[in-house]
Amino acid sequence: MWLMWELVPSHFSRSAFANGVTAGTGASTSSGTKVRARRVARVFIRTVNDFRAAAGKEQALRDFLSSVIAVIKGCRGCQNVELLADQQDPAHLVIVEVWDDVAAHQTAATAIPPERIAQVRPLLAEPPKGRYYDPAW
Repeated sequence: MWLMWELVPSHFSRSAFANGVTAGTGASTSSGTKVRARRVARVFIRTVNDFRAAAGKEQALRDFLSSVIAVIKGCRGCQNVELLADQQDPAHLVIVEVWDDVAAHQTAATAIPPERIAQVRPLLAEPPKGRYYDPAW
């Protein structure tokens, strides 16, 4: 769960947001609509993707996944992406992603062309595995 602040009009009005909110004591929009700040919790989904490099292809797989992550980070709804290497097994890599929702993740998958995805196959010892996770609190 991530905590953040949002400005909410004292009496909800979409036009208040369209007019641009200015911050400060007694915040108001440029049109004078009074707003208040409230703390909100937002729950993001996670994906954990597990990769095992073919023998001798560990660095090539890291490089490929790093290049893909650069594209993913720019996709709408992506909050974070990390490439993690197993401390005891250099052939084992994991990508942990944080997304607004499953739909955002699935849409982002189209940002990487199929021919680019095909380049990873010779680098893998087995097909990658991936799952969606929710925070368990």
